[in-house]
Amino acid sequence: MKKKMIIGALSVLAILLFAFAGIRIADSVSHNNRLKSTFSYGVFAETDARAQYRSRKPLEEIDLLNLAKSVFPAPVSDLTTPFWGAEDTLVLLSDIQYYRKENGNYVKDILLQKGKRVEIKSYELSYVLGGPGYGFYSLPAYDAGWRIVKPFTVSGEGEDSRFLYVRFSDLRKNIEAVKDTSYYKEALAYYKDGNTAMAESIQKLPETMLLELDQRMFDNHVDISPYLLKNTWDAFTILLLGVGIVLCGAAVFIAFRKEKK
Repeated sequence: MKKKMIIGALSVLAILLFAFAGIRIADSVSHNNRLKSTFSYGVFAETDARAQYRSRKPLEEIDLLNLAKSVFPAPVSDLTTPFWGAEDTLVLLSDIQYYRKENGNYVKDILLQKGKRVEIKSYELSYVLGGPGYGFYSLPAYDAGWRIVKPFTVSGEGEDSRFLYVRFSDLRKNIEAVKDTSYYKEALAYYKDGNTAMAESIQKLPETMLLELDQRMFDNHVDISPYLLKNTWDAFTILLLGVGIVLCGAAVFIAFRKEKK
């Protein structure tokens, strides 16, 4: 009797894990199919930065600022323009290593270490990437896991006008630092009582900044960024399936194991 209960419990747990994994897979497939079905490619001249990006021309040879401008009808700083007098810096929560490309290889360039105070506004690029937190508004590079962006400037130092490569994970580790800036807090306080929709947009700013340009390129019929698609076989889904298989194996082992007399 005890043996049957154990086998039953293991089987039920395995089924639940498989069902949960199946729901996650189905949701990912549905999301990706829906995104692809609603996207259509725009027609651009060959010399247009949007067409050059789509054709995978080397990013170093594309006017990236012009590309960003072409998908932004207004500066990203619109939400917080009343607060240009607020504190203009943030403290990095983790290292950010920037790279340049030489002969197709990523070569280490600027390293901004954890704890560095960096500018959150660029006066050199005052339009699209000059908004608050401009160093988070990156474009997806062609290699998985890589972005290209104007690097943050260390407070008190001169700006670097280059666009450099950076790992997406480096940016993601630092995005929460936005919430600690006076810029973010003052903008949120300003809109919280009078404009609920704007306040909600600012609250979501840290989570939307990283993929803002990806979404804009999708909306403007440039390209579908892989960062907008859900990973069907992510680590958690694989873990669920793996544990489910182990539980099934354990149930089978117990079922056919000969009990000692």
